[in-house]
Amino acid sequence: MVAWRAAFAAITRQLSFPEYDMEIQLMTEDDWLILHPIIDAAGAPLPPTSRLPVRPGPLPNNATTAQVAISAQRTAISDKAIERSLILKACLIESIGPDIASETADFARGHLDVESHTIYHYVINTYGIMDRDDVLYFEAELERWDLEKPFMANVTRMRNAFAQLATLNMLNSEVERIAALVKATRHVPSISGIIHQYMILNPAMATQTFANLAAYIQLQLPFATALIRANAAAANSAAHDVTLANLTAELAASRAETTAALAAAALAGAAKVPANAPGAGKAKFQRYVEPKGKPSAADKAKWTPGRTYCWAHGFQGHTGSVCTTLAAAPQWKKDALSPGPLNSQYGSRINE
Repeated sequence: MVAWRAAFAAITRQLSFPEYDMEIQLMTEDDWLILHPIIDAAGAPLPPTSRLPVRPGPLPNNATTAQVAISAQRTAISDKAIERSLILKACLIESIGPDIASETADFARGHLDVESHTIYHYVINTYGIMDRDDVLYFEAELERWDLEKPFMANVTRMRNAFAQLATLNMLNSEVERIAALVKATRHVPSISGIIHQYMILNPAMATQTFANLAAYIQLQLPFATALIRANAAAANSAAHDVTLANLTAELAASRAETTAALAAAALAGAAKVPANAPGAGKAKFQRYVEPKGKPSAADKAKWTPGRTYCWAHGFQGHTGSVCTTLAAAPQWKKDALSPGPLNSQYGSRINE
């Protein structure tokens, strides 16, 4: 109903022209009679005043040029007003639909003799009265707060609901309207804190108004929002630090468990190899090899091809061919000139 009335207010403005205001067509009969009474102060009857401009009568044969011009101008204004009043009535009938329109139509002549203001106010008086469903709708509107819309957009929506409920003498006091705003924003931390500050600054209920509270919230909201964002960023940073520390501790524990498991597996594997088994010497040798990572430049300098090298003692003053320790070793170990990788290790470093 509100949207329908607003639409016809716009239509009447569009159909109006400087010489005639089309809102006259929607004025109630009582309001029209107040402006144009049908009786004078003494109670004598007066002729009724038409809502539409009346066309001038015929001109005399000796009419002057000025009279002809004035008559033509009044005729044009009257014709234009009549034409646009018919457009306004057609818009009314079309907008309310055939069911409601039939309630104001004559059985024989339809709406030919029905004035536009009669149709307009019949719809308002019959269907514009709020019922319980409308009250529930506006009460739900007052409890809703749209976080995606600006603060003043929500306040404007609440004011419209107040205006509608005021016709039923509901929520007329400032206390009730402030309570509605508090209830609608109870889940919005930034606004709830500002309302609390407003109550502290205005402890007397007589000084509290919905308009002042809304203006105070709008003024303080940017600062409160910035503070909440800063606190949230600090909380996120602290949570990130805690998470990183936990992950680091878990990674260190996992590495320790892996190292211990590998060491236990290596010892268990070496213990199971018989002394006379093939490769037993190799397994025994690996127990004394200290694991190393990526070789350094100094390590690589020692491994220059051609340098005297002993597979059992490393880079010494003798070669594998004259080493008594390698007497039973394979020939390739005796002939080695530089260490090759053995089980991911780079030769023996025990005696270096």
